[in-house]
Amino acid sequence: MDGHAHLNMQRKPFSSHSPSFVAFGVLIAIAIFLGVTAPLSAFDGKRNRDDKPVQGASYSSFFEGKNQSLVSSGWSACEGEISWSVSSGSLGAKMFARELVRLQSAFDQWSKVTNLTFVYLGTIEMSYDPSSHQLSSDAMPTERHIAVAFMPAADSPLLTSNVYGFGMPATVLRSTKSIRTGEVIFKKELVESKSWRDPRVLDNLYLHELGHVLGLGHVNDKSQVMYPVIRKRTALGSGDQVGSLALTKKCADQ
Repeated sequence: MDGHAHLNMQRKPFSSHSPSFVAFGVLIAIAIFLGVTAPLSAFDGKRNRDDKPVQGASYSSFFEGKNQSLVSSGWSACEGEISWSVSSGSLGAKMFARELVRLQSAFDQWSKVTNLTFVYLGTIEMSYDPSSHQLSSDAMPTERHIAVAFMPAADSPLLTSNVYGFGMPATVLRSTKSIRTGEVIFKKELVESKSWRDPRVLDNLYLHELGHVLGLGHVNDKSQVMYPVIRKRTALGSGDQVGSLALTKKCADQ
């Protein structure tokens, strides 16, 4: 065994009672991969009864109520840069360039708070497994990397009508609770619809999903990016900032 908890998403039915632009974390069955307990996953769109916001909390762990052994997992601040790459999902060149700037801005906001350094590697063609819901590529780093993809709804059974994307830690080193990789998938059709007409929705969505990758879960405070309803927040709330900094592993903690 490699000492990592690996993500292996498996679909579970929704409960639906939410308005448009709702972000949520769906409770996914724990899977075993290489004999290691897998973390659970989340994706955003409609709320599921199994993943409720934490009442009265300024922040919460992505793994709260899903896998208690991984609660407080986060990225290490003393292991160098975290790279990220994007699969364009056949977005038009001008739109992709515009969304790349928006994504960079979201990474920059999280970087300013956590002191993590995110470095864009460029576009990489990625494969998507609709059964495990994982992105992969031989050209993609296997450590300290975040994979981002714009994907047509037809390519993933998770991207149903009110689901706009999903983000999560992909591998976690259990001994230190250090997140090693993460992934985010955004629905291409939503991006195409909002890129010009209502870009603040995408600003909110990008910040929110990257928050999941950093280890944050949902909260019940509407002033936070990690509130499970995607609105038009373009800046991190105080709880988002406190939470991401608290989850980031400092060098003295290593």
